[in-house]
Amino acid sequence: MNLPMPPVLIQLLRSRGAAAVVLAGLGLLLYLTILHLDGRAPVYQELAGPQMAASVPVPVSRLGGVFDSDPSLLAFDAAKQPSAFYTSHFGPAPAPPPPTTRMFGLTYLGFYSSAAANRRVMVQMDAGYLVIPVGERALSNLFVADATFKELVLTNTSGQTNLLLLNTKKAVEVPIK
Repeated sequence: MNLPMPPVLIQLLRSRGAAAVVLAGLGLLLYLTILHLDGRAPVYQELAGPQMAASVPVPVSRLGGVFDSDPSLLAFDAAKQPSAFYTSHFGPAPAPPPPTTRMFGLTYLGFYSSAAANRRVMVQMDAGYLVIPVGERALSNLFVADATFKELVLTNTSGQTNLLLLNTKKAVEVPIK
């Protein structure tokens, strides 16, 4: 919030008398400064304080190893470097670690059974078809737990389950051995 300056203060700042007082003050400061600039240093006095002798000497016995030359620095030969400005900082990025899992697109196509065998489920993978008995290993760590008309239950060794609906493609992540 801007408050207007009182008219008395505005009139004082515009007056010649105020300007003369400010100019006289600045002139006095200049005169006092020049008066004390005689080229001599100010007089300083040393204060006499209690002088205590060092009771414990500095432990310099351990400093001997600080200035030993490092053998790895002696092996550095600047003449063998491509340039004084050579750095390996901007080299190629390190190769990423190999993947630990792989994604498969699985589609449950149904099951069939016969009198001589258990139920077998039909699963379409990205590249081909699998026919697997219920309870057997389907992929890396996935086992067929149960199969009904509408869904297939896949479980892994840690107890996580994947539910595949009939004729519906689902992405399943499987660890690589």
